[in-house]
Amino acid sequence: MPNLKLLGATTRQLFSLTKPTIKQPLSLSIEVAEILSPESNIANNVNNMAPDWPHEVCGRILLDEAWHEVVSLLETNAQWWGRRTHLSVEVFNKLNAFGHGLYDRSDTRYNEHIRSQISAALDKAISDPVTA
Repeated sequence: MPNLKLLGATTRQLFSLTKPTIKQPLSLSIEVAEILSPESNIANNVNNMAPDWPHEVCGRILLDEAWHEVVSLLETNAQWWGRRTHLSVEVFNKLNAFGHGLYDRSDTRYNEHIRSQISAALDKAISDPVTA
């Protein structure tokens, strides 16, 4: 499975490609740190993606962390990211809609329960930074 860093590519480059011609969907691995990084512009990159890319070309989007680790990371670090963290849930939503869905490293698909855990972790960290 391709890893963008191993290919020397960024998400911006990936999402700006025209639709490749392949016979089977291509699954991609993305690091959670890249999604949540304040320097990352992944939300805009996903929004600017060519409209004919997703379901025909892209297979699964695979994260390098388990969902419980993503939630823990958000609880621990969200206050440092400030308003940027509110984009995180939307980024996960968009990545889930891309191709065949968003999965963690244990092959669990992103769903409403996970979405609510991520939202709660962000809300807690932002509203109570002393205990987060």
